[in-house]
Amino acid sequence: MTGVLGLLKPPGPTSLDMVAMVRSVTGQRRVGHAGTLDPEAAGVLPICVGTATRLADYLHIPSKTYVFQLVLGLCTDTDDLTGKVLAETNAGTLSASDLTGVLPRFTGWIEQSVPRFSARKHHGDRLFRYARRQEVVPLPVARVCVESWELIAWRCAGRRSLALCRVRCMSGTYIRSLCRDIGLALGVGAVMGPLVRVMAGGITASTCLTPRELEEAVSAGALSHVLLSPSEALRFLPAVVLDPAEVAHLQHGICPGPRRAARDDMAGAVRLLGTDHSLLGIAERSVDGAVATLQLRKVLMVPQKTG
Repeated sequence: MTGVLGLLKPPGPTSLDMVAMVRSVTGQRRVGHAGTLDPEAAGVLPICVGTATRLADYLHIPSKTYVFQLVLGLCTDTDDLTGKVLAETNAGTLSASDLTGVLPRFTGWIEQSVPRFSARKHHGDRLFRYARRQEVVPLPVARVCVESWELIAWRCAGRRSLALCRVRCMSGTYIRSLCRDIGLALGVGAVMGPLVRVMAGGITASTCLTPRELEEAVSAGALSHVLLSPSEALRFLPAVVLDPAEVAHLQHGICPGPRRAARDDMAGAVRLLGTDHSLLGIAERSVDGAVATLQLRKVLMVPQKTG
């Protein structure tokens, strides 16, 4: 059994808790996730089953979309509502236009400091462990890409202003850091409220299963029907269809040779497909004029020889 499952993680459990749940429910031992969600967050968690666990790195390529509440007028040590309050400021006089006025500064390629309470490492230890020990360490600065913002709703709640936002961003972006930095830009402080990831790994929330729905699918013997095939899961990558001779060479780890580049060929990762459109491997394509060259990255579900 192999493929990628779109799972809706509820608030509370960790991403690793969800992996353990999938192992228990499905009886599959080779299970992993592609994109951590904080315990308090909810939403799309791509789960790789079987040999599809080797695809996890590629599921980070597409943009991710989040819907979350921005709470203005509050600073905490975790940059969200779960942390210790460090400062409170009157943000009740702000307007929606004040927020939208600073959002261009947080669009495109930007730099952000990683939150103190995060799983990023410093000298081999997780940052959140330093934070819990109240040890001060330099926070890594990451260059990330925020593609778009949408202000869905706005309201004032006493000394605080609440904004419901949708953001589309590349992998590695910390929404908590965005909230913190927007608050600093507005001079009132801000933290992240409830957050739901509505798209990740090319998988949307509307196509995902809840843990209960997964249990029902397994009980009905329909697990294979709810798993995306490896080729479907990576459908956002361009495809290169191999001929029988190239498939035979790939079985021995030999990458297809250079070929004439098509007009729409782009450099980057590509799927190597058999004539039946099954995923056989992943290659990195480079394009030089009219020639496209492939460099093999992974050999996956290669068909068995017959005869």
